[in-house]
Amino acid sequence: MLNFMVVFVMNENVSIFNRKWSTHDIMITAVLSIALGLLNIPLTYATAYLMAFPTFFPFIMGIGFFPPILVAYLIRKPGVVLLSSLIIMVLGVPFTPYGVMMLGQVLMYGLPLEIVFLIGRYKHFESWFMAIAGIVVSVVGGILYFVSYGILNMDITIQLLAVVETVIGGAVFAGLLSKWIGDAVLKTGVIQ
Repeated sequence: MLNFMVVFVMNENVSIFNRKWSTHDIMITAVLSIALGLLNIPLTYATAYLMAFPTFFPFIMGIGFFPPILVAYLIRKPGVVLLSSLIIMVLGVPFTPYGVMMLGQVLMYGLPLEIVFLIGRYKHFESWFMAIAGIVVSVVGGILYFVSYGILNMDITIQLLAVVETVIGGAVFAGLLSKWIGDAVLKTGVIQ
């Protein structure tokens, strides 16, 4: 009797899951995430080298956040950011200097992004909303950067510059870049 109930509940949950996500959605998410994960590997090295420049890195930091935002823009389903981030970061584990620490970024950056898109009910993908998503994830990354690299101990001018660069870079390189590339991909009709 208990086995029957467990199977029934599992089948019921699977059918609810499949109504929201199709196999096509999962496969497209996986393929996009793998492609963007491969692109993310050299981006990780580039941004790691740029960390030595505290007045420039916050501006370019947003480029590392555009892959999961782009997948969210193209797929537009609940949980897509977390799934995409997981695939992208797992792919980066053996190939980046951060190794297993990449997996921590799944929740650290994926969860705030997922919350932003949840607030928009996965329906708002206008430029301003994408810029906000980029700003939110860049600010989260910026807080980590500020603390771990001692930006808070630097001159107030550098701190203010870093904050402004984090916001602008997040809006442009994470949010708007995802929108621009996503619009170009959607025009091709590949994601249907």
